[in-house]
Amino acid sequence: ARIESNQDGIGVFGLAFYENNTDKLQVATMGDVEPTTESIASGDYPVSRPLFFYVKKAHIGVIPGLKE
Repeated sequence: ARIESNQDGIGVFGLAFYENNTDKLQVATMGDVEPTTESIASGDYPVSRPLFFYVKKAHIGVIPGLKE
């Protein structure tokens, strides 16, 4: 709502948020690369970063789906 209320507003958020609000937001390209699932996964979108999950060994086999 804050970004929407300011035409000159700039926000930094995840791709999923943008994809759910494409009717309200404009995406910034970086080096002529648009953020997409593919450009982020390949590292081509220059401001993307990896996401790491740290899992407690005691939870493997206890929390459904965690091992997979």
